[in-house]
Amino acid sequence: MATVTVEEAKSLTPGRAVSLAAKVLRTWQVGESRMCLVGDETGLVRIGLGGHQVQAERTYLFEGLEVRVYSGGWHSLELTPYGRVLAMEHPVNVTADDKYVQRVYKILTGLERKRQKLGAEI
Repeated sequence: MATVTVEEAKSLTPGRAVSLAAKVLRTWQVGESRMCLVGDETGLVRIGLGGHQVQAERTYLFEGLEVRVYSGGWHSLELTPYGRVLAMEHPVNVTADDKYVQRVYKILTGLERKRQKLGAEI
């Protein structure tokens, strides 16, 4: 399973399994679904965490992520049942500024709430 950047993950075929080293920027939960917004030097992406928990401002290696693409063209990564989340000691740099991170976070949390309310993928 290849370790990719956020930018590389967004160019892959849906269903592809990858690993990603990234910094957790925000976390949230909608119903039973735990998610986080992560980033690296190449961009930001949402990760569905399943039963795993992470802390904001920490860096992790996410292994066993499945690439997903939703209508509208937005990408996310989902931990598969065999996925692992490993805390890393060395930091991953994120080039996005706080204003952009907050805007993406608000968009993603709104989409997740709407998706759960409608019971379908947006």
